[in-house]
Amino acid sequence: MPDPVTSPSQGAFSRVVYPSLTGTRAASTAPTASSTASSAATASAAATATLTHPVPSAESVRARAEAQGHAAGYAVGLRSAEAELTARRAALEAEFADAQARLHQHVAERAVALEAAARALDTRTLPLLADAEEALVATALDLASAVVGYEIAASEPVAGDDPRGGRTARAAVTRALEGVDPALVHRVRLAPSDVAHVEEAARAAGLVVVADPRLRPGDAEAELATGLVDARLATALDRAREALLDAAAVPDADASTVLDATGTPYAAGAPHGPGTAVPGATIALGEVAS
Repeated sequence: MPDPVTSPSQGAFSRVVYPSLTGTRAASTAPTASSTASSAATASAAATATLTHPVPSAESVRARAEAQGHAAGYAVGLRSAEAELTARRAALEAEFADAQARLHQHVAERAVALEAAARALDTRTLPLLADAEEALVATALDLASAVVGYEIAASEPVAGDDPRGGRTARAAVTRALEGVDPALVHRVRLAPSDVAHVEEAARAAGLVVVADPRLRPGDAEAELATGLVDARLATALDRAREALLDAAAVPDADASTVLDATGTPYAAGAPHGPGTAVPGATIALGEVAS
């Protein structure tokens, strides 16, 4: 292969020029003195020729240095910002956790204070409510007693006229005989003013009615062979008052409370339903018939 020929070019660059193969072949086939001399010169130049690279200018070197410095500074700043962001995030999370813990503690303290205030309010208001309820019940019973007294007074005959026809006296007898076998009744005690209103009807029904000065108008007592049925209005109102005011009243209590001769409630489980007589006992009815 022919040796390359180096020729100068523009600037600081050098170019390697390879001789034409055709010319080389022609020269080889027809050697001349000039070609021989040219070949010798070319060989000498090829022996001394070297490949050269472009030399960067000062401006390009400075631009490259600035770019590298900018990239390095950007990388350092990015790492610094990331570290600062991580630290800031950790600080915010710690601050949020602390605020949440303080909020929970605050809510718990307020709940305890609210519960204590509610208990204090109950301690103050419940007795007042109980007193008010007791006063209300007592007032209602007093009003009921007044109404019953008015009804009894209104049923009294006026100037020989009896507009009610002895309705209160008949209601007293009905209460006394309610739930009781008439065959077991010896006699019925009434207030003297009530006897005249029911005496004829009682005689027709085979009942013995007697006057008892202890009884008030509207009261009645039925004497049985085994006990006494107390159908007095005062007894019924007293039982109603006791049932409403007694907080320890037994639930599911029967409307009629069986009392023994001393006024003590009869033993639980003993037969004392309608039509059942308890020896030596008094039945205090808890209802008032109008």
